[in-house]
Amino acid sequence: VDGEPPPQKTWTKNDQSITDSLRMSIMNEDYRTTIRVNEGKRSDTGVYKLVAKNKNGTDTMTCNVTVLDVPGPPEAPVDPKEIRKDYMIIHWKVPKDDGGSDIKHYIVEKQDQENMRWVPCGDTRQLFMKV
Repeated sequence: VDGEPPPQKTWTKNDQSITDSLRMSIMNEDYRTTIRVNEGKRSDTGVYKLVAKNKNGTDTMTCNVTVLDVPGPPEAPVDPKEIRKDYMIIHWKVPKDDGGSDIKHYIVEKQDQENMRWVPCGDTRQLFMKV
């Protein structure tokens, strides 16, 4: 960060002031600033803005940050249809949180009642599957 005298530096995320915390630390030096986010979460996604200001003026820099993660669970209810002796078709809704990326397919598992382990049934691009 250039400027004479060395500028005062402030960070915001989505226009809200950022302060040091257990997960987020800001290190300001005369001509350098660093923001560090430990154990990034989806909630850390946003527009980060640095404002550098001294008696000669103000300058800003913005950075769009997207934190990717696994999608959330399907929206309730998971709805069984066509329940038969040897299969059923289950339907679900798109998760509220897509993990920051388009969902390409769903992996469906069921619990084996003999050993209580989850076993794969398959994957699908649809919002339903025969299991």
